[in-house]
Amino acid sequence: LLEGASAALSNLVCNNPYNSRALVEMGGINELVQIITDTSMVNFLDANQNEEIQANLVECLANLTLSDNGSNEKNEAGAFDVKDLILLCGSQNTQVQKMAGMVIGNMARDPAFRYKIGIGGGVEALFLLCEKNDDFVKVNSFWGLSNLAWD
Repeated sequence: LLEGASAALSNLVCNNPYNSRALVEMGGINELVQIITDTSMVNFLDANQNEEIQANLVECLANLTLSDNGSNEKNEAGAFDVKDLILLCGSQNTQVQKMAGMVIGNMARDPAFRYKIGIGGGVEALFLLCEKNDDFVKVNSFWGLSNLAWD
């Protein structure tokens, strides 16, 4: 159930400012981050399900932070500890790695978040992702690095 709901949520906020705002106003960002970083969720019958849920929710964060429509989603997404976001780069899940670079890149378009990500080890984390074999992971990592270098 959670796997399907997480995928639906990611799709609902993609390019939809109304749904994005609603998720933020209901405190959804903190819930997303809590589920993404929760290591106690284990389904012994389907171990890949937890990875899918985490990947879907990180994609949801990427969709939320992609918004540049003058709304507050990016500010709300930055309310959680940036170190949680940076730790996502260390995931063994390739889908999470892809989206982690994207989320960092999206957040780094704002100077305040750029600074937090920089001092929090985001540059080093993205460089580690650039060494992965997946081209999409590399592209999103370079996206993140380019936005961190922007001034």
